[in-house]
Amino acid sequence: MHRKKDGTIFPVEITANHTTLEGQQVNISSIRDITEREKAEQELLESEKKYRELFNNINSGVAVYEAYRNGKDFIFKEFNLAASRIEDVKREDLIGKRVTEIFPGVKKFGIFKVFQRVWRTGEAEFQPVKLYKDERIKGWRESYIYKLPSGEIVAVYDEVSDRVIAQQKIKESEELFRSTFEQAAVGIAHLSPSGNFLRINQKLCDILKYSHDELLSLTFKDITHPSDIEDNLIASDNLLSGELSSYKTEKRYICGDGTCVWADLTVSVKRDKRGNPEYFISVIKDISKRKKAKQKLKESENKFRTIAEQASIGIAIFQKGNIKYFNQAYADIYEYDIDEINTWKINEMLRNIYIEDLPKIEGIIKQRKFDKVKTITYTTRINTKNGKIKWVEVFSREIIYQNEKAILVTTIDITDKKEIEKRLKELDKIKSEFISRTSHELKTPLVSIKGYVNLFLEMHSKDLNSQSISILKEINHGCDRLESLIKDLLETSRLETKGLELKKERENLGFLIKYSINDLLGLINQRKHNVAMELHENMNTMFEKERIYQVITNLLSNAINYTPPNGTLEIKSEIKDNHYVISIKDSGIGLTEDEKKKIFKKFGKIERYGQGFDVISEGTGLGLYISKKVIELHGGKIWVKSEGRNKGSTFSFSLPIVKN
Repeated sequence: MHRKKDGTIFPVEITANHTTLEGQQVNISSIRDITEREKAEQELLESEKKYRELFNNINSGVAVYEAYRNGKDFIFKEFNLAASRIEDVKREDLIGKRVTEIFPGVKKFGIFKVFQRVWRTGEAEFQPVKLYKDERIKGWRESYIYKLPSGEIVAVYDEVSDRVIAQQKIKESEELFRSTFEQAAVGIAHLSPSGNFLRINQKLCDILKYSHDELLSLTFKDITHPSDIEDNLIASDNLLSGELSSYKTEKRYICGDGTCVWADLTVSVKRDKRGNPEYFISVIKDISKRKKAKQKLKESENKFRTIAEQASIGIAIFQKGNIKYFNQAYADIYEYDIDEINTWKINEMLRNIYIEDLPKIEGIIKQRKFDKVKTITYTTRINTKNGKIKWVEVFSREIIYQNEKAILVTTIDITDKKEIEKRLKELDKIKSEFISRTSHELKTPLVSIKGYVNLFLEMHSKDLNSQSISILKEINHGCDRLESLIKDLLETSRLETKGLELKKERENLGFLIKYSINDLLGLINQRKHNVAMELHENMNTMFEKERIYQVITNLLSNAINYTPPNGTLEIKSEIKDNHYVISIKDSGIGLTEDEKKKIFKKFGKIERYGQGFDVISEGTGLGLYISKKVIELHGGKIWVKSEGRNKGSTFSFSLPIVKN
């Protein structure tokens, strides 16, 4: 520092050089006033300080890059605090490093090419919002890149993820609104306070049968049924005045094709920030089908009441334990006055059940609740008001009555039917006893006749001519047939006796079938039939061997006898639904539909004699009836299939497979 003559101090720059002048070593010094230079340097320092403060405190990220290898990459020269925050990286970790090294996704992001263009052309570029992501960070960026006179490039950018997400949510909200508006299952409309349509969805057009443009050209009064306009106008005025926030009503609309449609209408008002009404929001649901259904239900209820009042069966409806409806026939069955039944609860109905039957009925009702069964049927006795005991059949099921669950009970007086059944059982018992006694009485003289005929033939056949012998043999054959009939009658009587117990043992059904076939080989050979078998080797189950043998031989005999000579028989077994199923198929004369209905009934024999069939038509008409009874006693089923006359028949029966 030097002092001037006037005493002011100013900065100087002194330069000294040691040299030789005129043979002598001398020092030459020069002094230069550097006041202006220092002033300029000070201003520069202050400017750089301001720049640094601006650089580090600006909200936008700022990065300065230097080209590397002729623009093939760029090296970080500067990186402000905002950029460090945005990129979640420290300044010292990237200064001097290449861009592609720190941000591997920069080339996919697209900004790397912008860097190269700006560095090459010197023209600044703006890059719109784009998504940057790599393994470390992810975010939306908006950037501005320019080139400094020094050749460095500068990127000024902002992290705009919040803005983008907000815009996306707004867009999604708008799309959701439009999708909801357009794809709603109900009609939606925005109407001006004066009643003009502003916006409508397609569903409303479908409901009202107008095109979009047609409906927009109308007012709500144009399409409202005249009888409903006044009520709608009053409700709309109340909405506009603020007296109502919304209203809901059912109204009629006049459609584009002139028809009328019932709709459920809900209306509210959209107001601006000052509370002034902007437009009505109307939601219209087509309820024409519901209205028609309601009308049909009303008509149905009227029909039900008309039919119920004229019905001979008792009808009652119970709801929440109380009787809601009953007809005159119901009161007549119980012999109570209508006024008395009007106050009944379901428990009072149960109190009229005969005391011995009550536990059974209560058990049925409890079981229905437990199994959630909607329908039950039972037969019981009841006590009437006048002390009579009646038999009734009750049908009870859950229904919907007046939009709530209820129980419909129908009651039929079957007292006369029960008396008839009782008398029929007594007659059936007398009949069975008569058949049994008569059969036994016939059996004794029949044995004597047959025995004496055989003895006479044995002792005197040589003294008789051929005609006499033929007559005696015919008597003998008639005795055999009568003996078979008596045997079947006795068997039928035993099978119809209640409480009959089978003597079941574990047996092989397959062996029994083969044994039965072997017993009938003589008849099979006589008729020249071909027999094929496909049987399981072991079909062990529980059955009474003698009775099942009777069934098998009966079915086999029928197949042999009712198939003309040189026919075929097929005996097969299969396992189905835990049952052995045995089928015997023949190529015989077959059965018609009427014959199939008759054949398993008592004395259901189909007469074949004299009809031109080469078959053996003998039997009592009880064989298949007995077979059916035997199989059913074993828990199985028996049935027949035939496509008609001369198309053969297949008789099948099933027996349950009992392992233990």
